[in-house]
Amino acid sequence: MPERVTKYRFGPYEVQPRTRELFNQGIRLKLRPQAFQVLLVLVEHAGDVVTREELRQMLWPAGTFVDFEHGLNTSVKELRRTLCDSPTAPRFIETLPKVGYRMIAPVEREEQASTSSAFVEMPISMPPAKMPEDIKMPEDILAGSKTGAKPAPRPHTAWIRFATSVLFVAAIAGYWQWRRVNAPAQPAAAQFMFAVLPFENLTGNSSQEYLSDGLTEEMIAQCGRLDPDRFQVIARTSVMTYKHSQKNLGQIGRELGVQYVLEGSVRTDSKNIRVSAQLIRVKDQAQAWAREYDRQLFNLLTVQDEIARDISDEINRILGGPRHAIVVARDAPSQQQNEAYDSYLKGLYFWNKRTVEGFQQAIKYYRQAIAADGSHAASFAGMADCFAMIGGYSGELQVDYMIQARTAALRALELDESLPEAHAALAVIVQNYDWDWQKSEKEYGRAVELNPSYATGHHWYAEHLGFDGTVRRGNPRE
Repeated sequence: MPERVTKYRFGPYEVQPRTRELFNQGIRLKLRPQAFQVLLVLVEHAGDVVTREELRQMLWPAGTFVDFEHGLNTSVKELRRTLCDSPTAPRFIETLPKVGYRMIAPVEREEQASTSSAFVEMPISMPPAKMPEDIKMPEDILAGSKTGAKPAPRPHTAWIRFATSVLFVAAIAGYWQWRRVNAPAQPAAAQFMFAVLPFENLTGNSSQEYLSDGLTEEMIAQCGRLDPDRFQVIARTSVMTYKHSQKNLGQIGRELGVQYVLEGSVRTDSKNIRVSAQLIRVKDQAQAWAREYDRQLFNLLTVQDEIARDISDEINRILGGPRHAIVVARDAPSQQQNEAYDSYLKGLYFWNKRTVEGFQQAIKYYRQAIAADGSHAASFAGMADCFAMIGGYSGELQVDYMIQARTAALRALELDESLPEAHAALAVIVQNYDWDWQKSEKEYGRAVELNPSYATGHHWYAEHLGFDGTVRRGNPRE
């Protein structure tokens, strides 16, 4: 019997689930896969509220490692743009802040016989069979992946190809086995993985957690820029799971897959700070280098630079390279710069909570940092991140937030074009607000080029490629 095909109509629009297409009076509209999935759920539950959690469970199942709030917010924004809908006076999609969404337009459901009984409807979670026409694939990806269908081979041709493939695989396997046994041992590549474990807060004051956490993150950022070709630094998200952990260094090293770890602790009194740091070789837990830094409390910038330079020298010694400091020392910071840096670390601490309240607190501290030092580019970039994300996490309108986010990101780049966080922030803004995918791609690429160990940049770039339905392997810049 012919298969029944379902269609949905609302206003001038028609949704065809079988082919994943949206039409406006017969004209096919361009809609990315995630946005279409959200639309289909809403029309199937027209008149009912679909909560954000329900959407997450239906469209982003457990084990999908994406920023769900960011992804859903982007999809709804695209739907409104495509449907010419207004978030303040909606005709189709109504937002219930912090709850979910509801299709408020009347929806008609129509079923008819399919013209092809052989068609099998794909589940909603499957990727589309064709890239949207307005998304241009990079030339390197297109060169290695052709989407055109090939005619089915004749039976005897298929058998010959199968036999040839088996022989080819066997020959290759035999060659590599011979090479493994007979080839001389190759020297290990002069590269290793390295982790900065969470600095311990030994002040006895929980309000100083921002200091130890902030110093940890900044050390990760500094070390990530030391020499990316020779060693890679584990991201903050991975190492922070070991905060207050009782696991020994050997186990941590094996789980992270690193050869060296940097441990540290922070102590303070009313005027001074002591930072202890030690570089440890994981395989035998031997101490490769250790040092304590006693400085005035407002001299965090100087202490951080000194530690990074010392680690740089030690890494070069371990790898057999010249002993020199890759990190360029800054001029002695002023009191205003140190005050700005302290406020920046507080902002960073609350930004990493990834909550609406955390974003609000972070913005407060970033503004304090900018008030102390108007040239503090990192605080402008941090504020841009918060404004770009707070709408998605709160369910509130993004328009005002995005204006402030863009202003902060552009100011950060004006102050320091080499700041990867500023490029990533601008990429998110032009992606979610301007829908300028080409510029977004460029800015994400620039961010991870400036700091290949910048995990947040890689994370957001991966989501960007996922929104395009694109899958890449290896370095995004390749």
